[in-house]
Amino acid sequence: MTLVFQAFFPGRAHRDPYTGLPQEPKGAPARLVLKALPLPLTAIRQLSLRFLIDGDGVALADPGGCSIAGASDASCFLLYPPCESNGPLGCPANGVGVRLEPSLQQAVATGKVVQGEALGFPFVLSVADHSALMNLGERIGLSGGERIK
Repeated sequence: MTLVFQAFFPGRAHRDPYTGLPQEPKGAPARLVLKALPLPLTAIRQLSLRFLIDGDGVALADPGGCSIAGASDASCFLLYPPCESNGPLGCPANGVGVRLEPSLQQAVATGKVVQGEALGFPFVLSVADHSALMNLGERIGLSGGERIK
């Protein structure tokens, strides 16, 4: 199972005139998203996402409360693989995503012991995971408590 933290910035990315590669965005992101995705050939036990941060529990996604990906402003959404049947309703969901508050991203990054359950599998964040999340927070301007637009 993989946890993917994403920051989405408004507008189109400015490109470097020499390489054509996108430049680092300026300002705060429009939204943060956390996705729980299974590894290939993994049978998902349940579509859930929960954190236990230094003993405090936070339930982010439960199967009954999530909408289909792409629903407007949904705080929890189900992810579907590409399939050949009649759209996403004909395929089983293969992941879950949630809109993430900046305060929760910071709590996950700075928590001493962060564990939880995603897609029915338990996890514990390592020191390297914490370091990567702190780096993400600094790169998107959340380390100083800046709020998302």
